[in-house]
Amino acid sequence: MPPILKNTGLTSAAAALHFYERRQQAIANNLANVNTTGFKKERVFGRMVDDAVAAADSMTDRSQGDITPTGNSLDVAMTGDAFLVVQTPDGERLTRGGSLCLDDQRRLVTSQGHLVLGELGPITLPQGDIGIGRDGIITVQPPATGEAADRGNPLRGRLNAAVLRIESIPANAVLQHAGGGLFLPDAGRKAAALADRQVMQGALEASNVNSIESLTEMIDTVRAYADVQKSITVMDDIRGIAANQIGKPV
Repeated sequence: MPPILKNTGLTSAAAALHFYERRQQAIANNLANVNTTGFKKERVFGRMVDDAVAAADSMTDRSQGDITPTGNSLDVAMTGDAFLVVQTPDGERLTRGGSLCLDDQRRLVTSQGHLVLGELGPITLPQGDIGIGRDGIITVQPPATGEAADRGNPLRGRLNAAVLRIESIPANAVLQHAGGGLFLPDAGRKAAALADRQVMQGALEASNVNSIESLTEMIDTVRAYADVQKSITVMDDIRGIAANQIGKPV
């Protein structure tokens, strides 16, 4: 077991500097993603360890972002604690970013090119009008080719093309950012029941970052960091006086 550092003024100040550095990083990342669809801001807070030395910890704010209609049939927004599952080079990831499109193979992908997964794997859609239900079921209305051709067309009528794979994670689970608006899946993840899903086609969820609030937090953090630096300078000066002046013959 590593030894516990004795809590001194400099020890506390160093821990405070680390806390404000971590907080500044989180705020900067939040501001950088203020326009990222479905982004969830990160909050940094302090917890006391080892004889009241502060340590930085963080959590993801899952509050709902504003939902805006787009009219794009491949855009989806979700309410509640639900996430799309996508395939990335690093494995499966969760996302709230519903700005979707079709690649050159007509596979459903995110704006970053990650494959959107359905209950049977990657989703490939045929030509036609795409509908996405509240339960995440994707249907396609094939284009009309004439009455005679339609009678022999196996895709005649509305085709149930796929079901979006939508998962939820427990409210007390740690939701970790993985970059690009993605999140690492939690061990407690589970499939969202069809009846519980609330998917909206033709809409997008905005980031839940408030830019004015975040800028104010950044200014406060910079000022606090500067105050701690000043306190370190004062403590160092006092230690210098104690070492060089106290006990010196008059």
